[in-house]
Amino acid sequence: MDAPTVPYRQTYFRNTLSISAGVVGILACSVLIGWIIRSVALTQIMPSFAPMQFNTALMFLTSSVSALLAFQGKHRFALIGCVLVVSFSSVTALQYPLGVSFGIDTLFVEPFTTTRTSHPGRMAPNTAIAFVLTGFAIAGFSYRPRWTTLPVAAATLAFSLGLLALYGYLAAAENAYGWGDFTRMALHTATGFIILSSTLLAEGWRRTRDIPPPRPLPHWLSFVALTLAVTVALCAWNSIVILQQKRQDREMRTLAFVVNQKVSLAINGNFHAMVRMADRFEGGMRGDGWIDDSVNYLTDIRGLFAIAYFKESTTKPFIIALDQSREHEVAGYSNIKALKSIAERASIFQDQEWREDAFLISIRIRDPHSQKVDGYLVGFFDTIPFFEHSIKNKDHRKRVQISIAGIPLYTGSKFASSKKASGGFATESDPDHPWSVTATGSQDLSITEVGVRLSTIMLFGGLLLSGLIAWIAKLGIDTYNLQLHQTDEEIREAYEELETLLFVVSHDLKEPVRSINSFTALLEDDLGETLNDDDRELLHRIIGGAERLDSLLSDVGTISRAYRMDKSSPSGPLNEIVQEQIEALNEQLQDTGSKLTVSHDLPAIEVEKAWTGRALNNLLSNAVKFAQPGMPAEITIEPYIGPEGKGIVVKDRGIGLPEKADDRLFDLFRRGVGKNVEGTGVGLAIVKKVAQHHGGKAWFKNRSGGGAEFYVTLSPAKKR
Repeated sequence: MDAPTVPYRQTYFRNTLSISAGVVGILACSVLIGWIIRSVALTQIMPSFAPMQFNTALMFLTSSVSALLAFQGKHRFALIGCVLVVSFSSVTALQYPLGVSFGIDTLFVEPFTTTRTSHPGRMAPNTAIAFVLTGFAIAGFSYRPRWTTLPVAAATLAFSLGLLALYGYLAAAENAYGWGDFTRMALHTATGFIILSSTLLAEGWRRTRDIPPPRPLPHWLSFVALTLAVTVALCAWNSIVILQQKRQDREMRTLAFVVNQKVSLAINGNFHAMVRMADRFEGGMRGDGWIDDSVNYLTDIRGLFAIAYFKESTTKPFIIALDQSREHEVAGYSNIKALKSIAERASIFQDQEWREDAFLISIRIRDPHSQKVDGYLVGFFDTIPFFEHSIKNKDHRKRVQISIAGIPLYTGSKFASSKKASGGFATESDPDHPWSVTATGSQDLSITEVGVRLSTIMLFGGLLLSGLIAWIAKLGIDTYNLQLHQTDEEIREAYEELETLLFVVSHDLKEPVRSINSFTALLEDDLGETLNDDDRELLHRIIGGAERLDSLLSDVGTISRAYRMDKSSPSGPLNEIVQEQIEALNEQLQDTGSKLTVSHDLPAIEVEKAWTGRALNNLLSNAVKFAQPGMPAEITIEPYIGPEGKGIVVKDRGIGLPEKADDRLFDLFRRGVGKNVEGTGVGLAIVKKVAQHHGGKAWFKNRSGGGAEFYVTLSPAKKR
């Protein structure tokens, strides 16, 4: 039978983790090469993506090497790497809030790309923080091999940062992998953190399993569950925000387009009306009929408060206005140069020096004889009534601003507040027109019936759900560990009861057995010659059975004392105890002609003297007892150092063990051979108990070529 498989599974698991850390190292090396050969594919993956900075790749390489060293037990070298990672990343992160450059961003290479990079060569702030966390996690595993809570917490937070960034790339949510206007975390940087942090989390789990049973669940699992749940909640919340923003943008673009169409239609309509008035005026129709039509225009067209004819050769215009005050206001207008300019462009104009809440439409008037420009027919419009009438929809006109060359003509009553609340705007313009329409979002689009934003409800709901998940995880862990503890207590109590029973049986039953033996011997002496051969054979069987029962009870007493083995018992070097047992068995070895070889490289470990000697005596006696018929025993004692700990292996060339034999051979009263060989089946149970007392294991396997090998480790396996 082979050695126990659990340690080998642990070794396989550790090797798998080393491979994962190695993958991150390979990723880092490929990016470093990419910076040297200026490869966009290696540094950025895609031209529009943020690059993994040279320093980032360097920190990944250092982190992966440190993790590999920690997994292999080289903790001092691993700590050196962790100090480098934490120090370098911390200094990089400090440059952002301090607004300074320490010169480390371009210390090794000069960046050839700065896509989505605020400072050339500088790793993103979330990348730097994730490296600090990763460095602390590896350092925690290296500094205290049995310390898992804080390293796992740091690795979990680094994993969450990587997961958020990866989500950002998949969901086109830039705010998930970039903070503010600073450098963005690269896609392969996020992937590297996920792989490396997962490896560290798996190492933390392995260390909680690599202990003798019972193995309780670590309490940090609830923190991992909480962190991952919060990360998922943040991703869901951000997705809702993005969907709301897209809906908002679509609504704003639609509003800006619709309002621009309405404004264009109204202005073009009024422009053509002014053109018709100008054509009539130019044709000489300047009498009462033209004046009446002008008054009708002033009455029918919302916002139009005056129509005036400005002749280039005179300074006093001919004015038709809604009232006398408006007439006086227009009479004071004297910017003929501006009227000429807008007439040439056939457009509208806002004269800031005259009035900010009005605009003009100017049409050239030609002399009917010379066809030269003789003057300008100008329509004066109030912006508020004109645009409110043109837009019509009350909600729409409250959330728009109409401008010419960036100067507002009309601003809705809710434009500023709505722009601030929605956080965005959309502008629609036409190259043929001088004006533009800017629209803001409606707060109602993201507000639920209870007056709270859907994204806010999603965020608080996600956080509450995360807390619930963490609470359920903690409750489950506590319940499992409590049941495990209770089960362990029940086993311990049953174990103590068994020890007590063995002690009582071995002591209280020996006296009746001795009485049976003594009285049977007296009966044989008293009857003497009167016994026939059958009666005498029956008495001998009674005496033999009583002696065997007495031997069994003695062995039960021995195993009960082995179960009560005191950890404070005297101890000594293993090699000395081996020599003592060889000397004790020297006469038996010589009588049987057995050959015993002892290695000089036995492990230098301190072990309990009395019971270790008894266990070794049992193994050597068995090797002599189960030699090949008619042949002396060949016994070898060799060192054993393996995943199960340090100890010895006793090899012989005897009859070996049945193929169906397994670890139950070490159970009490279990025998691997028939009853024709003397023995009670207690010797190997003592061997197993002695190994367990030292934190080791006991197992066996048949030897190639005949015989058996019995392995006993007398020290705990080394924890890595």
